[in-house]
Amino acid sequence: MRKHLPYIGFFVAFLGVFFWGLNYGNLIGHDYNYFFPKLLDGNWHFLRQGLAPFLYTPHYCGGFPEFGNPQSMYYSLLQLLSLKLDLWLAAQLVIGIAMLIGYWGWYLFGRDVLKMKVNWAHVFALIVSAHGFHLMHMMAGHIIYHTMPLIGLMLWLLLEPTRDTKKSLIVKSTAFGFITVNIIHSGGFMVGVFGGAMLLLFLPIANRSRTLLFRIAGCTTATLLMNGGKLFAVFSVMRFFPRNLPFTQLPESSSTIGYIMTALWSFPQSEGLFEHYGIPDWGALHEYSMYLSPVVLIGLLCGIFLLGKRRKINIPVAIIALLLTVFFVQLIQGHGILVDPLKGLPIFKSLRMNTRFLYPFSIALSAVGIWSLGQVARSRLISIGACALTLLAFLFAYVPTLLDVSPPRSLDYSEVQHHLIKNDGFLKLDVNSVIDMRGEGQAEFVPLFAGANHAYCEEPLLWGDTPEMEPLEEGDVYLGWNERLNLYNPACFIYPEANNCEPGDRILVSDKENFTRFVTGEKTLWKVPVMQRVLNWISILTLLAAAAIAVPWKRR
Repeated sequence: MRKHLPYIGFFVAFLGVFFWGLNYGNLIGHDYNYFFPKLLDGNWHFLRQGLAPFLYTPHYCGGFPEFGNPQSMYYSLLQLLSLKLDLWLAAQLVIGIAMLIGYWGWYLFGRDVLKMKVNWAHVFALIVSAHGFHLMHMMAGHIIYHTMPLIGLMLWLLLEPTRDTKKSLIVKSTAFGFITVNIIHSGGFMVGVFGGAMLLLFLPIANRSRTLLFRIAGCTTATLLMNGGKLFAVFSVMRFFPRNLPFTQLPESSSTIGYIMTALWSFPQSEGLFEHYGIPDWGALHEYSMYLSPVVLIGLLCGIFLLGKRRKINIPVAIIALLLTVFFVQLIQGHGILVDPLKGLPIFKSLRMNTRFLYPFSIALSAVGIWSLGQVARSRLISIGACALTLLAFLFAYVPTLLDVSPPRSLDYSEVQHHLIKNDGFLKLDVNSVIDMRGEGQAEFVPLFAGANHAYCEEPLLWGDTPEMEPLEEGDVYLGWNERLNLYNPACFIYPEANNCEPGDRILVSDKENFTRFVTGEKTLWKVPVMQRVLNWISILTLLAAAAIAVPWKRR
């Protein structure tokens, strides 16, 4: 244990800096204005229906699917904690838990998959933890990315080289499935995309055996069984809200390599930094900055030295590495001969911020760099120095940004707390009116406090192609015209075939019973397809069975 303590000490010190930065100035990221009201909306539903699925929200977008929304968090740890804790405290707790598990996972990955010595595996885990992506996106309010550190443990479960028994395969598959449940129900579908990208990058070094094939099959099966209900609901919604958005390409005048070097190793990482490379400053530092420890750069130089000393080069591996490098560079710039054919495919056509793909690529660079450095410098003292340099570089890179509380933070959390206290009891309010809060600050909180529906909500699913929807009228939700009431039927946005309606239809006057149930938070009687109900039960029973099986094994 003693040999681990210095490295754990550096990780704890990093966490101190990380959370100090998140809390400096009592301002939090602008996108918490979207996610925190969703949590409060979940609390509103829980007060009425407990753990029953939160199918539809009457507070936003004129009536909208919730369970089928990819960014719904109703069955997440964050939602559970928010029932009793302050929202910001709950958010920080889940971030901290994910980072602790993430450090452990990346340590195991470095030690067992990359074959690093224990000390360098710790260095690798610290470098991944101290990645600028984590800080900048948590600052901005992209709480759905808090599960990103868990990718390391997922990759370890897939690629750890020991041969499996039937029992160990079931254990690994079950653990993998539980992690995906946490990620998906925390709104982290994009975390899964980045996890897949990292698997693609690390597969060339994997032990290509039947063990790997069985493990991928087992983990995939567990993921589908445990998440089948959620995945089907999301697919059902995305049919009508496909988010056909073009990649945000780097300007033609910019240098992609220049951007990558700047994003990873220039300091301080501050507003205006990327303008030097032709990238416009539109207040999105959190989308461009991904500072990486300079230890990685030193390690990559060592790797070039080691490569020069080798007399033989594995040609197939070199070709694969080159193709993957070109592919990810083109992904980062948003265009290229390898990327352009993918833009119309599922998932890719819904992506917008291409620069986020620098994250998985930089993790691969970190793996190469730290492995190479470990081959050259075996001294424990040097590895401790690498940890110290990583922490110092992180401070130099981000302290100026942390002290400048404006980018990308704009939500005064003390004001949010004031309104939560002032409107104590808002969770007991039914929805009675339609309001238009466009252009108003912190607009997503207001519908909850006012017992209202924000008809023109800030919802990412509405970016891109959407069904035609007749505008609602400000005022009473029971206002009716053309035999329809003043809210959309949310079931029509997800299960129109089962309910004999079209996406964007308002609730019929003749369907007043369901309407009343909807605005008061009671269970509605709108039809749910048989497939959805079956998959929901499969997910529940699989989770219960996995939990029951895991207990006796732990005792053994």
